[in-house]
Amino acid sequence: VRGVSLATLVLLASACGGGGSGSSTGGVPSTDPTPGPACEQFDGTFAAIQKVVFENKGCTQDVCHGSGRSGGLDLRAGSAYANLLEVPSTSSPNPRIQPGEPSESFLFQKLEAATRPGSVTIAGSPMPSGLPPLSENELEAIRLWIEAGAPETGSVGDAESGGVWHTRLHLARE
Repeated sequence: VRGVSLATLVLLASACGGGGSGSSTGGVPSTDPTPGPACEQFDGTFAAIQKVVFENKGCTQDVCHGSGRSGGLDLRAGSAYANLLEVPSTSSPNPRIQPGEPSESFLFQKLEAATRPGSVTIAGSPMPSGLPPLSENELEAIRLWIEAGAPETGSVGDAESGGVWHTRLHLARE
């Protein structure tokens, strides 16, 4: 898939049912993420995160980060990005997302605490709260997106711009 980032491919595989435990070298899903009737194409990495993580993992439910805005955070489509980037957290000295710095991004820490229990100390509950954690692949996709500056549009590390992750893991397919 030309011009699609590793992060987007990982999330696309998750959306197609292949992002769980099946993986190949480097934590990349071993399933073919080619969109079909049960799959969805995304305009970019953040659009994939919005759908696969925030919406499909229950983060946008009313009682969580939907209309309930737990912690003052609204993760519904159209609001999520503005509520994340360099916005102070109510429970941490770190911002919700610090572009380029996953380890200094409170959202990433909350997600990592659920996926990798004991790996990081956070205030409050790991996320998603009361639901299954993100897979290692999904967490890695978010890490890559933040590391690349957390852009709202476009795909991070895509093959056409010489993305190191895409090239190194041989994901580019003509």
